[in-house]
Amino acid sequence: MDRIRLRYASIINYISLLYRILIAIGFLVIISRKLSIEEFGLWGIILSLTMITSSIVRLWGFWVQRYYSRGLKESANIGLTLSVLYIIPATIVFIVLGYVEELILGWGFEYILYSTPLLMLTILNVYNSMVAGISKPELIGYSSFIYESLRIILAYILVVAMNLGLLGAILSLEISLAISIAYSYVMLYLNGVYSFKRTIFSSKIVAEWFKAFYIPLLNMILAFLRTGVRAYTSWITASEIPVAYLNIGFSSHVPLMRMSDVIAPILYARVLRKPRGLDVEEMLKIYIVMSGFLLATFFSLSKVIALVYNPVYVDAHVIIPLVSVYALVYGLTSIYATVIRGVEHVDEKGIASHRKLLSSYLFKTLLIQVLAILFAYILSFVLVRGFAWNNYLLEAVVIALSLSIPFIIILPYFYVTAMKVIPHQIPVREVLSTLISALTISLYYKLSGASSITTHSFWVAITLLLPHIIIAAILYLALMFILSSWFRGLVKAGLKTIGLTRIYY
Repeated sequence: MDRIRLRYASIINYISLLYRILIAIGFLVIISRKLSIEEFGLWGIILSLTMITSSIVRLWGFWVQRYYSRGLKESANIGLTLSVLYIIPATIVFIVLGYVEELILGWGFEYILYSTPLLMLTILNVYNSMVAGISKPELIGYSSFIYESLRIILAYILVVAMNLGLLGAILSLEISLAISIAYSYVMLYLNGVYSFKRTIFSSKIVAEWFKAFYIPLLNMILAFLRTGVRAYTSWITASEIPVAYLNIGFSSHVPLMRMSDVIAPILYARVLRKPRGLDVEEMLKIYIVMSGFLLATFFSLSKVIALVYNPVYVDAHVIIPLVSVYALVYGLTSIYATVIRGVEHVDEKGIASHRKLLSSYLFKTLLIQVLAILFAYILSFVLVRGFAWNNYLLEAVVIALSLSIPFIIILPYFYVTAMKVIPHQIPVREVLSTLISALTISLYYKLSGASSITTHSFWVAITLLLPHIIIAAILYLALMFILSSWFRGLVKAGLKTIGLTRIYY
């Protein structure tokens, strides 16, 4: 059975994540400065509708991950066939939702139509990422390099040089995503994950997957609710302006949320094959250390970051730390949930008993996560609609705050259960080392004046801010290297990776 290189994939995907952060800042600066507030809000709504509609792929992607990891290789082909077939009904639903937005906002339907290729590509990308995550997880990082590089170049050409506005922003995503998907599909085919020699469709396997549809349905609903916050915000506020403010916070939450999305599949693939406490400890350490620098930076520089995006959004800086906390807690919950679901064997010999499935951790953990985010939706609805805020920014803040509360409540359950199914050590030393390092760079940001930059010029702000971030990163890494023996080992592993040496944990 193929091996999942835990550290190698993590290092590649983390480097890709850092690159993504830099590109995301540049891309969002272009979009937020060239589009009006209304267009920028609609941009967020389009992305949200795209992710909502594509989340259906998780109905079969959930089982593909489990079946493929346990040896049924044709499941990757079967899931791909289902994903392609789903494109037609998904497009119809997407257009209907776009028309509903037109009725609410009074404009924008033509841009929804322009975004239908983006939906089709996102469906294929969501499925492909799920398959790559449990077969060749480093491909997620490689394809991300391609996608991010292309989208910033195309955004500059189409949005700035050609002045195409929102249409240019949409096209920049569609073209770059198409090329990165083509690369990843070819690589997965060359690595034998997809194969024309294997079955591309099996009514028996598909029937088995849909027989227990309610479990991946919960997974799909979770993804639907998680990615639908901005669309939901436009519905309960009847405006795109709070969405524009949320975009500033969610742009910062992306690297943190993406980090758990990258780590969880790698750990899932290992746990499905052979559960080990050491693997859980390894991924917790990586997640904690990665998060420390980002959290310290987002908290300390939130106002400057909002200013860099666009001075008109500077008052929305408070949303950045709120959404960052949500991303951190959600990420930890996801990692523990991955551990719990990975050791569940109720479907190991096929799906036979509904009673056993309903009493399994597959069902319980997903149900709890769905109920948590539903609680966040209800809480935000009550707070937004129950009080006459008369302030779009305050409505966005309330919604951002509502997201964190339920996941803080359920995190202890997932921690205790994960510890029960796979005993492992809490990386106390890495937690303390990360805390010391994060507080130190926060102090540096304050004393150096980085957190007090006030210029409205993007290029001046970047020129002043970038050296501080580089110094803070060096300081953070140096402190981690001194304080954590595990981190010193990870650095050595990274150097071996650069030397093209394979790393297995």
